Amino acid sequence: MKTKTLLFIVSTLLFAADIFAQLPDTDIYLFKELNGKKHYYGSPVNITNRKGYDNQPCFSPDGKEILFVSITDTLQSDIWSYDIEKKKTKQLTYSKESEYSPTFIRDGKTISTVRVDTDSGQRLYTMPYPSLDKSELIKNTDSIGYSCMVNENQLIMFLVGDTNTLQSLDLKTGKRTFIANEPGRCIKVNPKNRMVYYIDKSDSLNWLLMKFDPTTLIPKKVSITFPGAEDFAFFSNGICVCAKNGTLYKLNESKGAWLAVGDKILPTDLDYFRIAISADDKYIAVVVKNEKQKK
Repeated sequence: MKTKTLLFIVSTLLFAADIFAQLPDTDIYLFKELNGKKHYYGSPVNITNRKGYDNQPCFSPDGKEILFVSITDTLQSDIWSYDIEKKKTKQLTYSKESEYSPTFIRDGKTISTVRVDTDSGQRLYTMPYPSLDKSELIKNTDSIGYSCMVNENQLIMFLVGDTNTLQSLDLKTGKRTFIANEPGRCIKVNPKNRMVYYIDKSDSLNWLLMKFDPTTLIPKKVSITFPGAEDFAFFSNGICVCAKNGTLYKLNESKGAWLAVGDKILPTDLDYFRIAISADDKYIAVVVKNEKQKK
């Protein structure tokens, strides 16, 4: 079936983990790097300590703010910001549509966001930051779930369908190019080698971390990863980390192996999953399902 109703239901489930059945109560926790200890962080601070869905954190390029999405007493998803120095949250969008996956692009002067339009279609828009007072559609992004802006001319897209696909979009010509089937939601550029990384979920029992050169678009296996763990991030030195059951793992890419580092880096007993790292490595943000916190 390819009706708009089914597309809306499937894609929204991908974004909000359970939004129609039972909206998860999630919070975002922030870690700050300890003085003089590179890649070692202090105790986490809950920056969205309230009932509701707070998720999809993204740091500003200067590391001073975090964008995230929030759903409280309705199914409406809006973009919020958190000022790290002032320790204050602020709602940025009040539109009738729901916005997801806010991401800084173009040196922090613009963000991209996936919007669920009134016709139930999911499309990618850009908005000027911080006003977010207007939006501009990126054409040929219908059915988009997640994205990664490689540069001014290239966008990598997770497209929702009977079979989810990973595709590249030439922003000048509008041409789409197929890359792979059944990607995970996390798509990121390694800051050191400039390769694009994603999770291949085509085999439900064996998830793979993959990478490709954005010019050739040919995926190559990096490592087997953990079923159920599809969120990863990069430190500024290009080291990849991911979280599983509240434990942080660091990738030794040359050996294709993951090393559990746990509380040696992040001192916490929280069962966190999504993970974001500021460009200067000073901060790490994670998302926690409150009902699954370790006792």
